[in-house]
Amino acid sequence: FARVADYRDGGIFAGGFSGTSQWERHPNGDEVVHILKGAVTLTLKTEGKTESIELKAGMIAIVPQNTWHQFYAPQGVTLMTTTPQPTQHIESAEPPI
Repeated sequence: FARVADYRDGGIFAGGFSGTSQWERHPNGDEVVHILKGAVTLTLKTEGKTESIELKAGMIAIVPQNTWHQFYAPQGVTLMTTTPQPTQHIESAEPPI
């Protein structure tokens, strides 16, 4: 991912990947995710609830502040995000809810 610009307390990022991302969350604000090319499944985890959303090119999703989330793009995806900092990542299979 490349940092395109600074934005408030974070940045605007663009990039692409295939496979499964790490779990992450942003304690200082919402993240905006814009799918530029391809498709991705965005999984959101909150206390007692898991929700998966299918996103394709042209769609935008907002990840609420402090919500653990993960991306799955088996065929690859290109996206742009407006991401508050800091970002917390975990290596484990499931976030500590």
